[in-house]
Amino acid sequence: MAVDLSENEEEQEQIVSGEIDPDEVVQLKDGDTLLVGQTGEFSYKKRKSGSAYHVYNWSIIEGKGRVTLEEYNDSCKITAIESGKVKVKCSYSYTVDSTNVLTGNPEKDSKIDSEIYEITIQ
Repeated sequence: MAVDLSENEEEQEQIVSGEIDPDEVVQLKDGDTLLVGQTGEFSYKKRKSGSAYHVYNWSIIEGKGRVTLEEYNDSCKITAIESGKVKVKCSYSYTVDSTNVLTGNPEKDSKIDSEIYEITIQ
């Protein structure tokens, strides 16, 4: 009697799909590594209190063809397409209380902070 020792099709699918879960989102920080096909999320956590507004602009400044980017206010999701280095920039616009130097009246001054996150895609 011969016994079939080869993996069946269902087991093979589980092994392949078990490597990268397309629904899983990995929390990323500067210097992390993401695998091709994985989705990761950066979060900008330096929100200023007392601001009249909070505006976040996310952009890929290096490796544009290697990832896709979706913005969600203070966070963004990137999905890795091909291997290499990628730099993602967050520009955060806000206001601070100040005094007008000519009139002495209180006013809001616009400010912009930015942070760059670099990751490696394998």
